[in-house]
Amino acid sequence: MKTINKRILSLIALVVTSLLAFSCHWLITNIRVSDNVKVNSTFDVQVTTNIQTPETDYVSNMIVMFCVPKSWDAQHTAKATFSTSGFPQAMAGKDPKYNGLTEYDHEELIPLTPEDLEASTGLPYAKALEGAYGKGGNYGDVEWIGFKTKDDKTVTDITATSPNNFDIIIDATFKTDNNNYKFFLNTWASGKTGLGYPWGESFGAYNTGVQSVIVTVTGGSGPTVNYTVPAKVSTVPTEFRFGDFFCVNFMTDLEGAESELKGKDVYLCGKAVFEDGSVAVVDKPLAENHMTRKNETTYSKYILPCLFFGTPHEKKISRLYVWFTDESGSIVDYCGSEDGWEFAQALNE
Repeated sequence: MKTINKRILSLIALVVTSLLAFSCHWLITNIRVSDNVKVNSTFDVQVTTNIQTPETDYVSNMIVMFCVPKSWDAQHTAKATFSTSGFPQAMAGKDPKYNGLTEYDHEELIPLTPEDLEASTGLPYAKALEGAYGKGGNYGDVEWIGFKTKDDKTVTDITATSPNNFDIIIDATFKTDNNNYKFFLNTWASGKTGLGYPWGESFGAYNTGVQSVIVTVTGGSGPTVNYTVPAKVSTVPTEFRFGDFFCVNFMTDLEGAESELKGKDVYLCGKAVFEDGSVAVVDKPLAENHMTRKNETTYSKYILPCLFFGTPHEKKISRLYVWFTDESGSIVDYCGSEDGWEFAQALNE
């Protein structure tokens, strides 16, 4: 298992720092991810959160959130537990009435429901986190999912004269699908009060507590779906079957890297490789594959692959590639690959 310490998401303007809830600082100090994550399997994530205990006693559920690929349906398939380290000493450090407590050891965390609302926004936690942090630096179809303790936990008064902290260790297991992915796995933890104090302070005033690590999933037959960088080619919807009607989007100016096709009439080209080994290619600038210019740098084209390639609908495509050309056919953008941009079929027929 590899260890990845705090990573400041400066490139996406997210500040990684301690998290406040009821004057209690929640600081994610470490994220560990299983080595060699594979498709159609499970992998483990361990998050260590240091709790700098508050000025007054309070009672709260613990909430932990993760941002992962939406296709995993992780809210229904992931599992999580929590343990503590140093909890009895921290609790007894100020008040002897807490003497005799023991550590929590792999206590089950249960999935959040839509009825679990973040206090300062009144929204379900997934929507509140998306509103505050977006996709956590990802450019693809990800979602926030979360867990909570089964019941409220009490943390007592530990002042500056008794600065005992303790760790909460969250162990989560995720199930991958058949897609190769590269993405930012984001995590966030807090007491139930969440993104801001419940008594009127502004949203997020005491919370900038998202941390992330890059997770790469390998072993699938398709291309790697890389959510960590803006995609030159994207689709609507993001998940589709090769037998579906979908939209291809092409960006000609991406973070300063301009395509020679910028500002020109652009035509969609493609190659389909079928299950029987045969191939169909569209590589001429024709009226039927002319792309619509949406703005100065973005073009789009809706296609149904069987019509685009002129093949029977029942003929199954196993691999699909696209590239782009101008009206003369002399300028071609293969999107950095010899065969063009390869799509991953995220859904099975």
